[in-house]
Amino acid sequence: MIRPLVLLTTLSTILSAQEPLRQATEGRLWLRVPAGQAPLGAVRVTTGSATPASWEKDPAVRERHLDVIFPILWWDWREISISFTPVEDGTVELILDGPWEKGNADTVFRQEILWDDISAVGTQLENGSFESQSGGKPDSWTPVYGPYLATDAWPLAHAAPL
Repeated sequence: MIRPLVLLTTLSTILSAQEPLRQATEGRLWLRVPAGQAPLGAVRVTTGSATPASWEKDPAVRERHLDVIFPILWWDWREISISFTPVEDGTVELILDGPWEKGNADTVFRQEILWDDISAVGTQLENGSFESQSGGKPDSWTPVYGPYLATDAWPLAHAAPL
């Protein structure tokens, strides 16, 4: 039992030097319909909620941008199903995200979500298991907040399994 405790203490010390970490307790994703298309209408989620994006100031944008939040446990994979029938043909962006929390004016806590095995029925979704990669990022996925970190720069990239 000493090895895991030492590893966790060492890992915690190394990671705390980079940025503050918190265990995520919820997953979050966005469904966004581009301007010029009708909002999705009714969205059903097996667990959690789907609500218009409350942070959007423009009501038309808010209705086309849904915030889906659902509970997760860091030690257990969870499955969630989201269903909707679009009012018209078009594009729906799926933006994978996570919770964020701001401490003081200079601190934003890092909370990571591990996504896997994403699939869709009635549409096209590529590389939903993130197995296909090139150029240091998963194929068919575009980062929203900046470039992907190199895989050897991930906080747990070189951690030994417990």
